[in-house]
Amino acid sequence: KRGIMEMANLIAINKAEGENLKPAERAKREFKNALSLFPPSESGWKPDVLTCSALSGSGIDTIWKEIESYIQKTSKNGFFNLNRKEQASFWMFESINNQLKQHFYSYPGIDSKIKEMERRVINGEITSFRAADQLIKHFKDK
Repeated sequence: KRGIMEMANLIAINKAEGENLKPAERAKREFKNALSLFPPSESGWKPDVLTCSALSGSGIDTIWKEIESYIQKTSKNGFFNLNRKEQASFWMFESINNQLKQHFYSYPGIDSKIKEMERRVINGEITSFRAADQLIKHFKDK
């Protein structure tokens, strides 16, 4: 299974107008240099760095064409659908984790139990792992 960190498929540097144009072009070069250090992506896509101006609209059409090219290439080689499926799976687990965490922290009386365990951990009376186990047991038993 792939790691959580994903590589950018495109970097767009906005506000490339007026006095910001030279710094935007410098940032573009720096990002391109940084991207060249990464190994080839699983998708077969080589990310590009583009500049644009949302204010004037310049560069937006180029960005859109690059997005369409990415979708076309990765759809043909099967990566686009595979990536979407993996993302859907990832977000299912993220949702479970978030709901469990929310349910745990909103459980009546858990705040005082957490404070008690934290005090005991800080005082060296119990390990952090044992405290976490006891908090989870308290939560499950009620």
